[in-house]
Amino acid sequence: DLSSDTLRVLYSKEGRHLVKGPRLEVLALADLDQVQRVEQVLFVEPFVLPIRQEDRANNEEPAYTGFETGTRISQFEAAWSRGFDGRGQKVAVSDTGLDMGTVRTLHPDFSAVRKGYKFGLFARDWRDPQGHGTHVAGSVGGNGAASEGRLSGGAYASEVIPQGMWSPVLNNLTVPPDLSDMFQPAYNDGGRIHSNSWGSPRDLGAYTGMSQQVDQFMWDNPEYLILFAAGNSGVDNDKDGRIDEGSVSSPGTAKNALTVGASENYLLEGGVQRPLGDLMGGEPWGTEPLASDTLSNNENGLAAFSSRGPTRDGRLKPELVAPGTNIVSVCSRVEDATKLWGNYNEDYCFAGGTSMSTPISAGGAAVARQFLADEMQMSSPSAALVKAVLMHSAQNLFPGQYGDRGKSTGQELLVDGPNMHQGFGRLNMEAATNKEAFYELVDERQGLATGERFSRTVQLDESKPLRVTLVYTDAPANPSASRTLVNNLDLKVIMNGQELMADSRINNHEQIVLSSLSGEVTVEVIGTNVPMGRNGKQPFSLVIGR
Repeated sequence: DLSSDTLRVLYSKEGRHLVKGPRLEVLALADLDQVQRVEQVLFVEPFVLPIRQEDRANNEEPAYTGFETGTRISQFEAAWSRGFDGRGQKVAVSDTGLDMGTVRTLHPDFSAVRKGYKFGLFARDWRDPQGHGTHVAGSVGGNGAASEGRLSGGAYASEVIPQGMWSPVLNNLTVPPDLSDMFQPAYNDGGRIHSNSWGSPRDLGAYTGMSQQVDQFMWDNPEYLILFAAGNSGVDNDKDGRIDEGSVSSPGTAKNALTVGASENYLLEGGVQRPLGDLMGGEPWGTEPLASDTLSNNENGLAAFSSRGPTRDGRLKPELVAPGTNIVSVCSRVEDATKLWGNYNEDYCFAGGTSMSTPISAGGAAVARQFLADEMQMSSPSAALVKAVLMHSAQNLFPGQYGDRGKSTGQELLVDGPNMHQGFGRLNMEAATNKEAFYELVDERQGLATGERFSRTVQLDESKPLRVTLVYTDAPANPSASRTLVNNLDLKVIMNGQELMADSRINNHEQIVLSSLSGEVTVEVIGTNVPMGRNGKQPFSLVIGR
């Protein structure tokens, strides 16, 4: 019993307790033998970049270019042409709600929605009085009905499961103390992808209790892929013309989550077109080449605001980027709902942030999952395999939008990918759904114990590039741990008597890339150290391809 005359227990579940009381009395709980750690509640917010009204372009509807939704740059059209549009997939979206909050009154772009949930404190339903959640959901699975199909989401044939977290009392998002209370209902409904465009921009880079909960749910439910926005804390504090590292928000610091940063869309009219040096008071991005750049003028660039890795323990985050600037999606029709970065027309509006890149990637995950089920005959792929396919196929953006100009003149990416700015690169759905690009896909559910090895040999008949990507869903760590990787698997490639080794001790993913080779190639996965395996073993997924 943790309660007292001044200390109240507000929530208890499976050893996790939410308590309220005087600070010193709460901290004193840490001295109890049965208390592992005490952590302050992290208040969260939607990750749309706040833009002043005067920084927005005029509200006249610009001419349609095809780049509005961010799907063209992400090459969804190639996936759609192959029949992969998210059909048969269910994607949960936890956010500020969805449009009018009842199935019968929803915007026509959401005709596939069957039910929704309300988690907001004192909310009556899952309506969206803020506007953010509707925009996000449209990028996942809006069918474009109000635009004759032109402004659809990436997985426009999928079913979206909205989960409203907006509290009309707090005028902000409210998050369940145990995130599984939100994840589990969507899982029970058949959802296997969960998109989250929110987080806490405090204690940046830290592996928090929320990060641990994300890892725990994915560890317990290995087919469930949870995506989180990396955050909008990218700034150039040292004034070298390059965005500083170490700014990823929680729970995007979770090991198992697919954490998404923002690259640039390509849209030269509408939304926000002011130079970066004029935005946010001119402070975050006031040095060239950032200062004169704009938000959506170069598809090979990263959004300046996008949070960069590493995490506090050195892990690579984000793993992926997708277009997140001047993205057009559905507006909420709730009275007084915000129009974010301004109206595109009466049905759609502009917005930008890692909030926008994350649902585009969630749509990509739904499309990739359909591809694995329908084309590759893997009916229930693990989250690790879906994540591996997206990371493996991502488009490397090195050296970035300013070109190979050197460190002293503000080159955007100094290190080839994967790196702490772009992760493995930009979402590329043409490559993710190209059967010919994959030599072998492995979804190993039993896994490896310490000292065990898995081996797979492929024969390359002609000189071809080879890329091998290992991803696994790791056991959750203690937020107090200095290193959060629990189980360590390593990757080896053997060819012509030579061995190449990837042996990260901090990441639950590894990759080996070879420019061109032929003949027999053996790929090994090694159980280097598996202290907390599932039945003593660590499952994994492996993508071998080009």
